Amino acid sequence: MIRVIITIAVAIMLSVNGLAQNRAVLLHESFDGNSIPAGWSTMGEGGNNWVVSRTNNAGGTPNEMELQFSPYFTGMARLVTPAFDMTGVSGVTFTFNHSYEHFYGSNDMGIATSSDGGVTWHECWRHTYNSSSVYHVLESIESPDMGQPNVQFCVFVDTDSHQF
Repeated sequence: MIRVIITIAVAIMLSVNGLAQNRAVLLHESFDGNSIPAGWSTMGEGGNNWVVSRTNNAGGTPNEMELQFSPYFTGMARLVTPAFDMTGVSGVTFTFNHSYEHFYGSNDMGIATSSDGGVTWHECWRHTYNSSSVYHVLESIESPDMGQPNVQFCVFVDTDSHQF
């Protein structure tokens, strides 16, 4: 049996872009509980496939979020942050570690934003993965949602879950 694939490491950080002295950490999540932290949610396909794992496969310290391949799904699985007031903010830096265990084919992972409660998502970054490894993502992102008072961020996986 294939083991679960995509783990997102302990830290997801958003820091306000601007001059170095104006940077502030908006979120640093350790996933220390037994379930998805308060304010976080899942959306799309495979919503029940996201679990808190006591592992450190993504290279951080335990715990981390894990997207399991079973039950099988095809489509977009989203791990969604709480909403932030981004009034006056034009962009953020988003960073996280993740591990990907490849079976066959390819899968896409990315970052998106929403300011309407997840009805509309604006993709900010996407990468196609087709080999197993541990990865570090550090991306400056901008979207039409920046400057809004109720912005959510998500890490998404666009996949056929049998491929990872």
